[in-house]
Amino acid sequence: MAVLHNPEATQADNSEAASDDLADASNDNPELDQCQFCGTHVTEQFRRVFGDDQDIVHRCIECDTITRLQKGTGAGRDVNHTDPADEPWRLRNSHAKAGGAFQ
Repeated sequence: MAVLHNPEATQADNSEAASDDLADASNDNPELDQCQFCGTHVTEQFRRVFGDDQDIVHRCIECDTITRLQKGTGAGRDVNHTDPADEPWRLRNSHAKAGGAFQ
């Protein structure tokens, strides 16, 4: 009897295992649920969209602008756009109104 090898099944099993490992890591390490810059809670979806390859968020909507996040600051990339940490008046959220982490 011949044994057939299905590479797609193996690949699917590996990606499921990797996503399970990431979910376990998220539960074990609550820091993954926080912005690394300001400590604000971020959702799993926000981490997937704006975070780095390990779904770690380096900047979030509370401490950065959406323009900079869309260019990759959430994943830790440097972008050629004014940083609100240098000019906090650029933020229009609770941190900017209260002075936030920038004072």
